[in-house]
Amino acid sequence: MSGSKNQPLVHIKPKLKVGANGAHNKPMVTNEELREAFAKRLRKAIVDSGRRLRGAPVRMHEITGKSANATSKWLKGESIPTQANLQLLCRWLGVREEWLLLGKGAQHLTTEADPAEEHIDPAEQAQELSRFATPRSASALHHIEEAAIAGRLTEDDLILLEQIANRIADQPSKTNNTKTTRERIAENIKDADNDTQGA
Repeated sequence: MSGSKNQPLVHIKPKLKVGANGAHNKPMVTNEELREAFAKRLRKAIVDSGRRLRGAPVRMHEITGKSANATSKWLKGESIPTQANLQLLCRWLGVREEWLLLGKGAQHLTTEADPAEEHIDPAEQAQELSRFATPRSASALHHIEEAAIAGRLTEDDLILLEQIANRIADQPSKTNNTKTTRERIAENIKDADNDTQGA
């Protein structure tokens, strides 16, 4: 086979095809845009609550326990707080979590709110939150979503997901008495050893 130095020996170009999925043709929203939109809503909520923006990072530090430097990043659109800290901020400001995080629904908590409007569809919320995910975590979340839709999540899977969520949220696990997978495997091995010795 003859060819120049820069030509491939095997021509695969006619065989390369790129598939397109119509479900992913939405305009991309960058993490930077999401963080800036969050920061804008946070600043609005602070002002609307009658507080001043000056000194807000220190006050948010007192509320969440995060450093004033970290909380000032929330106001500047450089980062977004964890779910636990978001809940604390929402209580302090009297706003809804979904509004502060995603800009959806009414800003303030009201007693006159329509119950249907207050209902948050978990699938829709997961889809919205997945926009904040890195490609690697988005892939993992997608696999979890597929398993949940197909009904393949076991009780052990749910316990593990709960533990991961609690760890990420910097909250102690609520399943302190639940054995880890490693502990269950060790017990199963010990039980199997005892069964074989007794036989």
